[in-house]
Order: sequence, then C-alpha cells, then structure tokens
Amino acid sequence: MKRYIPFFMALFLGVHSKAVVKNIYGGLGIRHNDLSSQIDDIDGNNYWVDLDIGYDYKKPFVDREGKFDLSFRYNDAGHLMYSLKEAQLTHLWKNSELSYGRVLLDWVEIDKVWGLGKVNNLQNFDFFRPGQEGLTGVRYSYRFSQKFDMDIFGSFLYVPQLNPALGIDKKNGTITSKSPWGQAPQSTVESGGVTYNVKYAVNVPSITDVAFKPSYGVRFRYTPVKDIHLTAYAMRKPENSLATVVKATIDSASDVSVKVNTQLFHHTLFGGQLSGDFAKYWKAYLSYLTTIPEEKPEDLTSNSFNFGFGITTEKYQEDYLGAGVKFKKNSFAAHLGYLARVSEFERKSLLDSIPKWSQALNVNIDYNLKEKYYLGFDLKYDTLTHDKLYTLALGWQPHHNFRVNVGADIIGTPKTGDGYWVNYRRNDSYFTEVRYVF
Repeated sequence: MKRYIPFFMALFLGVHSKAVVKNIYGGLGIRHNDLSSQIDDIDGNNYWVDLDIGYDYKKPFVDREGKFDLSFRYNDAGHLMYSLKEAQLTHLWKNSELSYGRVLLDWVEIDKVWGLGKVNNLQNFDFFRPGQEGLTGVRYSYRFSQKFDMDIFGSFLYVPQLNPALGIDKKNGTITSKSPWGQAPQSTVESGGVTYNVKYAVNVPSITDVAFKPSYGVRFRYTPVKDIHLTAYAMRKPENSLATVVKATIDSASDVSVKVNTQLFHHTLFGGQLSGDFAKYWKAYLSYLTTIPEEKPEDLTSNSFNFGFGITTEKYQEDYLGAGVKFKKNSFAAHLGYLARVSEFERKSLLDSIPKWSQALNVNIDYNLKEKYYLGFDLKYDTLTHDKLYTLALGWQPHHNFRVNVGADIIGTPKTGDGYWVNYRRNDSYFTEVRYVF
C-alpha cells in the first residue's frame, strides 16, 4: 500500500492544481455623528453611508494571486466619494514576483501611520482615518539572496487622489465643497477695510494631461540578521493632488476676479528605514522620508495684495524622521510612535500649505475580545502646535454579520492656533454606527 501513496498524492495535486481559493469580504454601514448638542451641524458630517468591498484569490500550485479593494461613502450633503485602494494581479516565481494594477508600496512606515500621503495616495474620506490608495503601475520584486532583495516600480499612467473634491460652478464663479474636509476658498475677502466679492475662473487640465505622467522608483533591502531589515528607497512621481497658480485682479470697488490654473507637478522622494521583529510579538522601526517639489507654482496677485483666498500655492521640501514600537498578540494590538519634521518651515503667505505634523506623538490600541466586543483608541498630539486628534470607538457584535459601534472623533487645537488642524475644529463627532459585515 505504501508504494501507492506517492501516486495518490500526485493525483491529488494534479486534480486540484486548478482550484482557486477565493475570499470576499466587506461591509455596509450607516453612521450618525450628531449625538451631542456640542457638535456643530456641518454639511457632510451629520451622517453617511459606507460600502466596502474586498476580494482576493489564490491559485495553489499555479503561483498566482489577485486582490481588489473598493470603497464608497455617501454623506448627508449628497456627495458621493469613492476610492479604489488596491486592484492588482501578482505572479510568483522562486525568487521574484510581478504585480500590476493598483499597487500599494510598503516602503516606509511613517507614510502610512501619519497619513502623509507622499509615497502612496490617500483615501481621504475623512482625516481621522486617511487610509491609503495604491499607485497605478507595475511592481517587480527580486530576491538576490536571503540577505538582499529589491523592489522596482514604474508607470506611465497616474491617477491622483480624488478626495475630498471641490465643486466648481463656472457660471457663477464659485468653488464649494460638499465634504467637511474639503476647504473651499473664500467667497469674500477684506483688504484696507473694504470687503470684496470673489469670483473664480478655474482652468482644469485635461484628463490626458494628468493621466500620462511617469512614475518610477526603487527600494533596496538588506537583512544582516534574521528579522532585522535595513532599507533605502528613491522615487520620482507626480504629487498626490493638483497644484494651483493664482492671479487676482480688482475689477471694481466691490469685486475681485481670481484666475486659478491647476496642474500636476512632480516631486522626488528618498529615504530609508531600519525595522525589526523582536520576541515574536514586537516590531520596531526608525524611518526617514524626504520629499522635494520639482516645480513650484507662482503666487501672483495684483498690486502685491495677499488676499488669502485659501488656495494653496507655495510648496516646500519636507523632511521627516519617525520611530515607533508595535505589539500584536492574538486579539490585542498597540502602537507607540513619534514623528518629527526636521526641515524648516516658515509660512510667508496665507496661501502657503501647512505640514500636518511637526513634532507629534501617537498612541494606538485595538482590542478584540472573543470576536464580540471591540475597543479602539487613537491619540495624536503635536507638541509644537498643540494640535490633538482623539478617536475612541466601542463595538459590539452580537452576530457574526452584525455590528454596532459608538464612539467619538475629536479635534482639539487652540482657537488661535497656526497648525494644520485649526481649519477642521468643527469636524468633531459623537457617533453611533450600525454595520453589516461579510
């Protein structure tokens, strides 16, 4: 009988070589954010409906994998947001793999933890949970030995992040947003004691001018000992959002005309990371990231007036150094991190962009008790600008397809603060959510 065992094993593998392991997952949820009278009624932040659909598959013995991850959100302002986070097909060989489609690049930890959106794009449904969107292109990985491997990414097609979007009314010359995270420019400005009505004329580039932009990068990783990795990477790609060139002229005693030309600029990224896994449940990392804008839009206003329309024009080099420790065991996960912007920043104009974080701490906890009760907590605190983001969520799952969440998302920042988050102070929420998961 023993001599027939190899024959039956070979027969089994042959019969199942075309078998496909599929996994479909996601959820449909309704969330209400105004459980307290202390929360402001902001259009788009009162309630929303979320739909997430994920799909992945593997073909055993064929060395092929696929992944698809799509999300939608519809809010009370009638605005639909959508995000294709991943959509890729991967071919695996002995020492290499090839992925193409919408691909996430896991090259530097701080880009994900802090929502910087420099390497990958951001989902940006809301800024408490910015999420990541992959880049459209081809990724090739090759392992030279147990100690040395590399990633190469390239593309001639670029899809910038889409959220939060602004609505442009060419007829009335207005720019509005139906998302509380989309900062529309001002409709009026004051200068010399005079209030002016602002009319916007926006020139948007064609789809081909945006889409056919090259991206390419490489990452090298060296593993001197088991579970200790030293990486270095460099990349040139379009920025994750359109930039603007602004020209303003005074038409009359009460009107200002603003011409806004939008275009997509490139930037150069490089940096490195030291990471390691320790004692089975622990992981630590030290990351460095530099982003250098290759082109800078001009800030042009008539008579040198700085009206402060709320449109970002100037761009700066940004250098970040971050470190963190992660712990994960069974149903409990925690993260303690720190991020420092080591590049200088001086805001010379109201039109200049502001970095999200300067010198910030992060504490994150996720606890899943018996697949029935959930606790999520996240705190980010900038010690330089005193901006704070609190997130607390409690979940109860009485049935494997049904879940109820309650919690709060709070932005705490000085009213007279000059940091990034001061413009979003009204986007707090005390929420309850009912979700069907599959």
